[in-house]
Amino acid sequence: MILSIHLYRFDLSKYEEEYLSEEFDFGIDEISSNWVSEFELNKFVQIEKGDYLLAKDFESSRILYFGVIDSQEDTKIRCRDLAQALGDSSFPTCKTTGPSFEGHFKRLIEKYLLNDSTKNLSGILSVVTETNTNHSYQATEVTSRKLNSYLRNAFKKYNIKWTFEEIKDGKIFSSIKRIDTKKQIKDNSSEFFDWNIFIKKPGNGNENMLLIVDKKMSDIEDPRILSTYYLDDQNELTTDKTNVGIIKPTVSIVSIYDTEQEDKATYEEVANSELKGNAYSHEINVSIILDSKNFDIRDLQTGLLFDVTVKEKLYKSVLSAWKISSSSRSIKLTFGNIRSRVSDYFDEN
Repeated sequence: MILSIHLYRFDLSKYEEEYLSEEFDFGIDEISSNWVSEFELNKFVQIEKGDYLLAKDFESSRILYFGVIDSQEDTKIRCRDLAQALGDSSFPTCKTTGPSFEGHFKRLIEKYLLNDSTKNLSGILSVVTETNTNHSYQATEVTSRKLNSYLRNAFKKYNIKWTFEEIKDGKIFSSIKRIDTKKQIKDNSSEFFDWNIFIKKPGNGNENMLLIVDKKMSDIEDPRILSTYYLDDQNELTTDKTNVGIIKPTVSIVSIYDTEQEDKATYEEVANSELKGNAYSHEINVSIILDSKNFDIRDLQTGLLFDVTVKEKLYKSVLSAWKISSSSRSIKLTFGNIRSRVSDYFDEN
């Protein structure tokens, strides 16, 4: 595979030349905070951090990647994807609920990126929403988070992402959307290889039982439990503890609920905030040959829901990362909402 590389300055004026890359390692990871894509260009060009890179398949002209340039070492360019790079700014957070996380996050982008003249994004970045998803963020106090960390949380819980669409008329067009499409993949084809599975059973950080407790409780041995929710292996909430999909033994987390608060969330909204996404607490890796006949790689995008069957065991999962490397004629897929590499856990909560 040969890539056609198009470079844009921060104001989206285009570099005069088109470049080629035959050595590369690029992709998207919605979970990892330190994901970087690399491209080796066929000739040197002086660029600036914050410029943009668009990679296309040389033969088909199909867009494969868009990112923000993070660093340069001679002819090697390192990039971060749009959401991770532009979302590096922090903002204050507090408890919030609403009918559309997509609209909520768009307003945050507008306030902290587009309407801030010091960010130099007004006029060159367009953001639209394509779906609407009920959301609940039950912070216990006012705190600070980065926009990209807040977005990673939404991907884990609601399968929502902020993604690049195209560059047109001197503007970057992007969208915020929830992915609902479901696909299947099995380990019964020689086109799929290097399977690796890491499962994290319910525990600290991926609990599957929630106790919603009255703030006014006064007896530690007999607390006033307002409601109890469970998360099954389909990533669905239930109040039925006999549900066969609940992984046992359960591990519980407690949410303190103020019954006198005027704008209090519903019990289900609290459960969505605390439990949703924990059913995907695994990491499944597999590589697929690029010219696969059993799998249409052109349709790949993070957020796709998958039924992954390995050794006759079915895992309900989500495609959270993909990577293409010139060192192999394959694409590596990563499913699940955790990373088994310890370094990826050093992120904001």
